[in-house]
Amino acid sequence: MNNKQAHLQKNGDGGRGAGVCAVLSMGGCFALGNFTDNFYKQCAVLLAASAGLTSMQSYATVLFSLPFILFSAWAGWLADKVPKKHIVVGAKAVECVALLLGAWALLHGLWAGMLAVLFFMGLQATFFSPALNGAIPELFEAPAVPRVNSLIKLASTVAVLAGIAGAGFFLDFRYVLAPEQAAGLHVVHMPDAVLAWMPALQGAGGQLAFGRGMAGLFIILVAVVGVLVAFTMRQPPRQQHTQQHPFPWAGPVDSFRHFWALRGDSALFLVLCAEAFFYGIAAIAVISVSNLSAALGYSDTFSSMLSSALMVGIAVGALFAGRTPAESWQRLLAPASLGMGLCLWAVAATPLAPTLLPWVPMAQAGWFFVWLFLCGVCGGVYLIPLASFIQVRPAPSEKGRVIGVSNFLSFVFIACCGVLFYVVAAGLGAVAAALFAQETARVAASAGVFLVYGGVLAGLATVVWRRVHAKGWSL
Repeated sequence: MNNKQAHLQKNGDGGRGAGVCAVLSMGGCFALGNFTDNFYKQCAVLLAASAGLTSMQSYATVLFSLPFILFSAWAGWLADKVPKKHIVVGAKAVECVALLLGAWALLHGLWAGMLAVLFFMGLQATFFSPALNGAIPELFEAPAVPRVNSLIKLASTVAVLAGIAGAGFFLDFRYVLAPEQAAGLHVVHMPDAVLAWMPALQGAGGQLAFGRGMAGLFIILVAVVGVLVAFTMRQPPRQQHTQQHPFPWAGPVDSFRHFWALRGDSALFLVLCAEAFFYGIAAIAVISVSNLSAALGYSDTFSSMLSSALMVGIAVGALFAGRTPAESWQRLLAPASLGMGLCLWAVAATPLAPTLLPWVPMAQAGWFFVWLFLCGVCGGVYLIPLASFIQVRPAPSEKGRVIGVSNFLSFVFIACCGVLFYVVAAGLGAVAAALFAQETARVAASAGVFLVYGGVLAGLATVVWRRVHAKGWSL
């Protein structure tokens, strides 16, 4: 077995083939989980938008995120005590049960039921994440961890995009009673005998309920496949833990205590903060992209394409970063952060693109798209070494707890950045309203947010560069 094969597969007798199977099973679990999360959330958001419930998206985001803040300490502790494969299979089984209830809520248009299902989806993901991510460094040699992470990130990005796109596709399904009328991609023949047994599909709202039912049926099938894939995951070898940690009954309080105790490992402490900062900025950047797109008069479809460009860029950057070792964050973090900052400054100049490039057709849309894609590439280069370092740095008895702290901190940053976003946006809106006409002020305020993001990222790049060169951290 050559060195590359040895790095790819740490435990087991199957060599490179066993390593590939391990990547496929873990990537499949992760991707299918991301697909179901985003598919169901998008279904709820689209249905709420059609019903005029504009606050539904905020409720959905908060309820999905809340378990990561409340229960990450419990999930990390459990990942260090219980075989990780058992947790992954159990989490996927819980997801399957939750989506059975979720399909019923979709079919009958029960908003409270949909929100409850999103909470339970977040809860199972809270326990799923430390188990699966903690298994990666136990199944693969440290040099292979970034590569495995990049492949899983690529799969999850495709799954997220497919989940968001697939939600609208299935909700648009309609039925006809005559077989000869079943023409078109979204039209299905429904025999009278079958319809008689399904009262929810009868009456004025029956056609809409049929689309919701098709979406629910599909997501159940995907969840079942997820459970089956989870059974194919290899069980990491049991680690001999010399430390016995008490159960963290205090939940988020224990998560913060553990995070603060990690100051003794200054490199890991900085990496945890940098990763959480990325997720906080990414969450509000997606909102800001939609706001600037709307201010410039683009459609919802184009706005979704812009968010997709950002995510595809992250996947491309992740593939590049996957070829570097985990400790490469020391030399990649500062330039990647600066690159994101410069790209966001360029995004802020999108309203000026027709003036800057008058000879280029569709200069504004192209400018917007390209700079978001490049920002995503820098984001992928930024993220993968951090995630890999968090997996390989802790002692075997600490991996689950540290990954739990990582999840906790990321969602706390997302919540804090969400609050700061509204403060900054309101301040820029007030300044722009005093300086420009109404429509121009809206564009200026939406673009100005990216100037602030870029400045923060450029400042982070400077701080990280100075800290890294002062400390000289290494694995």
